[in-house]
Amino acid sequence: MPKLIKKTAEEAVTFFGRSPSEVQSAFYKSGLSARGYCIACRIVRQTVQRVDAGGTSRNLFGGRQLYAGTFIRNGNATGGI
Repeated sequence: MPKLIKKTAEEAVTFFGRSPSEVQSAFYKSGLSARGYCIACRIVRQTVQRVDAGGTSRNLFGGRQLYAGTFIRNGNATGGI
C-alpha cells in the first residue's frame, strides 16, 4: 500500500509592478520572506483578468501588461529566496 502524503494548505501573494525589480523590491519590503514565503515561478509580464460568477472576464489595470511575481507559503516552506 502506498504511503499517504500529508497535504498542507498553501497561501499565495502576487505583486504587480512595472519591472521585475519593482516586484522583487515589494516582496522584500513586505517582510513575507521572514514569514515563510518563497517565489513560486519566474517574474513575467502578464495581463490580469477577473472572472465573475457568470464566467465573464474583465481586464484589470486597464488591460496593461504588468510584471507579476507570485510568492507561496505552505507547511514545508522554510522561507527566503
